[in-house]
Amino acid sequence: DVQNNPSDASAQAVLKERAEAFVETAQAMNKSMGNITADLESQQTAALEEAGSLMKQIDQLNASIKKSGNLSNDLQDKRDVLIGKLSEIVPVTVKDMKDGTAEVTLPDVFDTSADGELTLKADAEVPGGNLAGIQKSLEIADGYQTELNSTVEKFAAANGNLFASKGIAGADFITNLTVGTTIDATTLNEADLEAAQGDFRALVSKLGAQSQTAMNTVANHESALLATDNRRQSVVGVSIDEEMANLIMFQHAYSAAARFITTTDEML
Repeated sequence: DVQNNPSDASAQAVLKERAEAFVETAQAMNKSMGNITADLESQQTAALEEAGSLMKQIDQLNASIKKSGNLSNDLQDKRDVLIGKLSEIVPVTVKDMKDGTAEVTLPDVFDTSADGELTLKADAEVPGGNLAGIQKSLEIADGYQTELNSTVEKFAAANGNLFASKGIAGADFITNLTVGTTIDATTLNEADLEAAQGDFRALVSKLGAQSQTAMNTVANHESALLATDNRRQSVVGVSIDEEMANLIMFQHAYSAAARFITTTDEML
């Protein structure tokens, strides 16, 4: 409308309001992406702290198990629970030792401070666990924020090419809206505008496709995790039927031993 009638004050006012709305929306989207990144960084810090704490507790339990010798079943159970929690955060290698302790090894992607605090090495890629998911999410969020900023800049520049205002040129139309000078029409650069809009559509499509893929992957991995956990429980868990069978067997063995003692006593 401004291009068709550059002197129309109402058309100019609508243009300015819509450009301001575009800027506010772009800023809100950028802020939201920044909040996502900040939240993921907090999650990463918390995961590293929890992993370091679990390693300390496992070391303490190993020390107690070593002192207790054969009387450490409860301590070993507690340690195994902690190892399970640790393995959810990051993949671990566990080696059972003859003295009942367990040697737990983390992937070579961490630096450990004197007090046991964990930090990620520069450019290190965690091979699995919750920490790997957080790290990957940070990379994706950062990439989308960069693409978003690039798309906004291109869109602003493409629209800026539509106008040349007094003292404001090119993309300054959007970056300096608050100046409040009169806007005059210039040549429409349709190629730049179409390219910028195409970038935004591609960004939205890419996000939708990646989101769908991620949800499908989660569903598949949850099924695999459930099957694996069931197999794990069949090994480390307690079978009520098996315990009842053992109880009956021990009861008959006790009765047989009692009869043997009674018979021997009568013979003596």
